[in-house]
Amino acid sequence: MRRDRRGFSMVELIVVIAILGILAGTSVTLFGHIRYANIKKAVETVSDRLDRQRIMSMSRQGTQYLYIYRMSDGYYMKSLSVKLDAYDAAYLATDADKICGKNIDISGEDSTGTVTPLASESSLIRIVFKKSGVLNVSTEDNSGTNVRGIVFSGSSTYCIRLIPETGKHLIE
Repeated sequence: MRRDRRGFSMVELIVVIAILGILAGTSVTLFGHIRYANIKKAVETVSDRLDRQRIMSMSRQGTQYLYIYRMSDGYYMKSLSVKLDAYDAAYLATDADKICGKNIDISGEDSTGTVTPLASESSLIRIVFKKSGVLNVSTEDNSGTNVRGIVFSGSSTYCIRLIPETGKHLIE
């Protein structure tokens, strides 16, 4: 019986390394697309909720507030009929809708263009629509919408611009 004692040839080794390189490059590219899809999904989730919030404000009695805030595991949003100036666990800790995880940063942009991240659990974004469907931007008693844009940062950056005069919003 004859035994072949040869090992791998150089050509076989190069082919295997090339295949591994192609697989690694593809997986890195796919990972980037997944992160891009996550941020886009978060933007679309908030955009849909803004549409529903506007309709809800026009059809219900009383004022409805939409809050976007940060928790230890990500960002959440919740509609309430109670005005809050800071995070309050009694109202916001349960039954909230998760927007995204910690890999995306959400910030509020004020009327001067200053972007303030939701860096702590005490800060929140408050969005309020009037009965007519336009944004309530009252600054006298601090009961209105406290942002003019919602900025999403991650693998790419998006901004939902709120238009006070019409109550509508644009995704940039």
